[in-house]
Amino acid sequence: MKEPHIPSLDGLRGYAALAVLIAHLPLMDIGKVGDVFYFLCIRTNLGYFGVDVFFVLSGFLITRNLLTYKRDLKTYLKFYFNRALRIFPIYYITLLITCIFITSAGWHWNIFYLSNYYFSFAHDPHPLRHTWSLSIEEHFYILWPMIIYITINRKRELFISVLSILILLLAVRHYLLMDDREVANKLLSKSTQFRFISLVIGGYLAFYYQRLISMFKNKSTFLLIAFIIIYLSFFIVNTYSEFYYKIQLNYLVMPLLSVLLVLFCLVYRQNYFKHIFENSVVRYVGRISYGIYLYHFVVFYIFGITHIQVSNKSQSFGICMLACFMVFLISILSKHFLEEPILAMKYVNLEEDRTTK
Repeated sequence: MKEPHIPSLDGLRGYAALAVLIAHLPLMDIGKVGDVFYFLCIRTNLGYFGVDVFFVLSGFLITRNLLTYKRDLKTYLKFYFNRALRIFPIYYITLLITCIFITSAGWHWNIFYLSNYYFSFAHDPHPLRHTWSLSIEEHFYILWPMIIYITINRKRELFISVLSILILLLAVRHYLLMDDREVANKLLSKSTQFRFISLVIGGYLAFYYQRLISMFKNKSTFLLIAFIIIYLSFFIVNTYSEFYYKIQLNYLVMPLLSVLLVLFCLVYRQNYFKHIFENSVVRYVGRISYGIYLYHFVVFYIFGITHIQVSNKSQSFGICMLACFMVFLISILSKHFLEEPILAMKYVNLEEDRTTK
């Protein structure tokens, strides 16, 4: 039995894509407005928060679907095939075009979804620098279904908890023993062993979300207020060292904020929130969010406006808006003329192999 579609999560995905897009814009020459806008994006870690929302959403939605599957190897193989159809074609097309026309640096890392490690050591400008998060998600897509498949229902949560804690402890130990602080901090932000926690927390949400929906059914305002207070207090008041800041950012604050936002989208009933999260425009942006995320940094790089290319120098507002327009145009064309025809090859009988538990 297929889980029902949740329209508000399309909207949330759309806002997450816009957050990443906006965060990667440079300082623009529109006076004080541009200065304040740029400062807020940096200060609130808007881009990282958008990525973390993607992580929690992916963990939640993938796990929610996996929990409806029979414990049947054929069904899980079909899952991998369908995920490959969704992710690989435009990723490898983008990688190929980038290698031919822009740069082939790090191609052997990107081809195996290891760019998160490559860009922890390579600091030069690169049009695929943003693919570190796609690598982490791909590692999750490969390993997580195996864990769900091999674990028995009642012991699944315990097994995942113990495994996650062990991996995190080993990762932190490795971080503390590294001599190169710059590389260590990059790994803290981009390596799978550190950042998988948000995806796992999203997976945990899928185990308990129906119970949580009942618990917070009439308390959506409480969730929203908690989100705002935690967000503002951490990003405005925080004064910890870089290490503790990133530990809290990656393992405590970002996942907590993302879970609160996802849970809020699952329980709100007010019409004005429906207009915010379920309007047709933002839901459409959510449906093309993979293309927006994949293409935007390459387009920004071609226009010469990525942060690492321009540092803190202000750039033409018109050029930035033209770059954004091109991102949306390419994403829309990709969705309708490339992704959807490929997705039509999916196993249409996958739902027949599902069962409720």
